[in-house]
Amino acid sequence: MKIPRYSFFFLSTLALFSVVALFLAFASFQNKITYQKCEELGLPILEINIEGGKKVKEKNNYLKASFNIAGVSGNCKIRGHGNSTWKALKKPYLLKLNAPESLLGMKSAEKWILMANYFDKTSLRNAYSSYIAKNIFSNQRWSPDNRFITLFINGRYEGLYQIYEKIEQHENRLDLKPDSFLMVVNTRMNKEFNFVTKGFVHISNQDNGITEAKFSDYKNYVQKAEDVLYSDNFKDSAEGWQHYMDIDSFIDWFLINEYGKNHDALFMASCYFFYDSEKDKLCMGPAWDFDIAFGADPHDDCNLPEGWYVNQFFWYKRLFEDKVFVNALKSRWEEKADDLRASIEWIKQEAEMLQEARMLDDAIWKTIGNRIWPHTPGWRQRKTYVSEVKYMTDWCQQRFDWLDAAIKQL
Repeated sequence: MKIPRYSFFFLSTLALFSVVALFLAFASFQNKITYQKCEELGLPILEINIEGGKKVKEKNNYLKASFNIAGVSGNCKIRGHGNSTWKALKKPYLLKLNAPESLLGMKSAEKWILMANYFDKTSLRNAYSSYIAKNIFSNQRWSPDNRFITLFINGRYEGLYQIYEKIEQHENRLDLKPDSFLMVVNTRMNKEFNFVTKGFVHISNQDNGITEAKFSDYKNYVQKAEDVLYSDNFKDSAEGWQHYMDIDSFIDWFLINEYGKNHDALFMASCYFFYDSEKDKLCMGPAWDFDIAFGADPHDDCNLPEGWYVNQFFWYKRLFEDKVFVNALKSRWEEKADDLRASIEWIKQEAEMLQEARMLDDAIWKTIGNRIWPHTPGWRQRKTYVSEVKYMTDWCQQRFDWLDAAIKQL
């Protein structure tokens, strides 16, 4: 039977063969990238070999594996990680070592996040936010450390990754007293225990293993703090919000997220806070998840360097009604503004170090110059890594200038 050349069947078949051909070419090229080639990049190489050569296909179940990085090796487990990021082509992972290890100079622990940064065409936004949290707005009890690495799974090159310390209560992570607790703002409500405050903040437990009764105690404390925040005498220095909320951590967390105009900081997801029994207060942090911040997300005008964002919603909107909070924020900004302005140079220096590794990664995943969610405006014109980095640094400079003027006018 002769198939008409431009029939639907002909075109569909041609498209199918094209997709298959591209996939085979992709897989073939990916397999040709060797350890030796990647050693030239100067980044540590993490090798993970999964039993039976299996692929990680889900987030709920671990696969047994072994690992090796910079002379440290052992057995481990691996599973998928993330929410929207898990749906991307390049996957993030959670690595659980069979025994605690110190990796690349970071403190010893079992759990580590392998961050793919697929949505961030610079691969620098998470690293930059961590740099700010550790070196500038550092009034948070702990901020996770990280390193850039090259990842191989089952002998196949997976690309440029970051290995991150996992946010958890741990003596080498967020080291809290036993009667403290860690929670996360989480509109997905997909953790073991979840609740919605009267102010419509969706909160989940972050640490596993707590009882329902204990979670109820935590929930009651958070709700009490929120009730006081929205009460008529919330400005009272002894009985108001300051009795329940740590002003220093709330300010620094705000400034990091407001500067980055981080869409998730709208109390949607990845907003961590904890009760510190030593201070007997709620503390914000650690700051987390900035891969679509710093101009990368067009939703709700987060790509525009002008305009307030985080202080328009939820707890922060109320805090901005108290001059005590506003004046303390202005003072903190004045103290750290020069350091923040100078930090934009850090992006340029890190990009120069990372450029070759990022270009090799893009030879596989092909994000630069292509339409990748969240579809940052101007992506068609930015066809090189250098142009993406310039977009980010230009945006940060404009954002700093706007925010500097806006805070001074508060």
